[in-house]
Amino acid sequence: MDFKCCVSKRRAHLLLVPLDSQSHFPTFRQLLYYLADKRYNGVIVTVITTQQRVQELSKLRSRGDFNGLDLRLQEVFGKSRIAPNVITKVSAYCEQRKQEFKTYQEKLVQSKNDAESPSCIISDMFLCWLQETAEKLEIPWYPVIATASWYTLSCMKGPDMKREGFFQLNTSEKINLAVPGLEFSRSSDFPSDVLELEDFFTCHSQRLAKACAILVNTAEELDAPTGGLNGLRLQVEKMAMAMAGHRQVPRVFAVGPMVSIPGFSSVPQSKLTPLQGFNDHTFECLQWLDKQPTSSVLYIAFGSVIEISSEETVELAYALEITNVKFLWVLKASSSTPLSKLLPPGFEARTKKRGFTTSWAPQTQILMHASIAGFMTHCGWNSILEGLCSGVSFIAWPLANDEQQNARFLVDVVKVGLEIKNAGEDNSQIKRQELGRVIQLLMYEKEGQEAKRNSLRMKKLVEAAVRDGGSSYQALHSFLYEITVGK
Repeated sequence: MDFKCCVSKRRAHLLLVPLDSQSHFPTFRQLLYYLADKRYNGVIVTVITTQQRVQELSKLRSRGDFNGLDLRLQEVFGKSRIAPNVITKVSAYCEQRKQEFKTYQEKLVQSKNDAESPSCIISDMFLCWLQETAEKLEIPWYPVIATASWYTLSCMKGPDMKREGFFQLNTSEKINLAVPGLEFSRSSDFPSDVLELEDFFTCHSQRLAKACAILVNTAEELDAPTGGLNGLRLQVEKMAMAMAGHRQVPRVFAVGPMVSIPGFSSVPQSKLTPLQGFNDHTFECLQWLDKQPTSSVLYIAFGSVIEISSEETVELAYALEITNVKFLWVLKASSSTPLSKLLPPGFEARTKKRGFTTSWAPQTQILMHASIAGFMTHCGWNSILEGLCSGVSFIAWPLANDEQQNARFLVDVVKVGLEIKNAGEDNSQIKRQELGRVIQLLMYEKEGQEAKRNSLRMKKLVEAAVRDGGSSYQALHSFLYEITVGK
């Protein structure tokens, strides 16, 4: 067997290297809770990250989280010069992290024969240069995919498709992709970052094919209607078999959803309250939800970095007024720009009896709240998983990169949401009439009721997957046992 896929005989020491973005880091935080399980007592886990994330994990540990786990936190990465969620800049972001890691890597190589040196590396999929580090240490490398399977499949197929001229010949948005695992999506849905960063993703794909195993934050049952996981497995196998001297095909494990929601996490419910972002206004937001009728509120949030335009913010505000819907809206605002400056004059006063606006909100707690009926989202994968695990219906407003494919999955495949026409298209501004139409359908009409029923059905499927004996539970724990106890 190839040394890269053999776990060392010494004490298990896992080196975790997450991306520090809000959309990727939570997957690794959940992984720490699973590793704190008593069946893995004795394992060492070192997390390589930023000062902010070290402080966050330290606070969790100090309140009693991760008991039984020999957790070591290393601040190696500095403040990113590139916003890690802006995936069009992912190549520059990863290069910065690679340079910052060099000194630490030298120490690892010098001490690779020590009793407590790392026995494997588990990293975010974008930090694929760690595959070379693992080779130098003669240990396995396991990338974690925090996105949907079809995005990684697109990353692996996209460069060749571009070189073959596929996207020049197939410009119609109605043409579905004739690629196993991507058939549900259209050519116009293809992630733009993959096509813009062809060289980066070519190298990225070659390294993924050298992994020992790949972990994906999804469930077999959730992914099955698209065939994304099977398509990914076929592509990984094809690339691995084509490599000279590579003797083992990476296994692909579906281990999700990994979210901080009761029933889907190993975290005790009493510890699911986030430590960051809570203030008096946050509690006021939850108290406001407590006063609303069951399934009556539309939750609106577009992720941690990218936002709709100022013009579309105004259009959405007017659509909320037109439909008379109850809403909780998370609007990103700076200290120098109050929320009121982003909204039409008098909007907050006119809607104060049925609406709540805030610059930050505890998303999982909101989605789990009984008063929430629907979720207007940018369709980031983490937000989709949280929404599905909460059983809410969706309004899909994709903004960039993989979000178009994710929206297609929600609307056309599992049918848990409605789409906004022209959302995500270049140079298109979404108008209040279209927004009002979709809000009306989701909140008041049979289309919304059907989406809600489908979402509750999907929730049951993924609940079964993460329970003891379920597909994700078995995949995750067999993997963890192999790299810790069973080595």
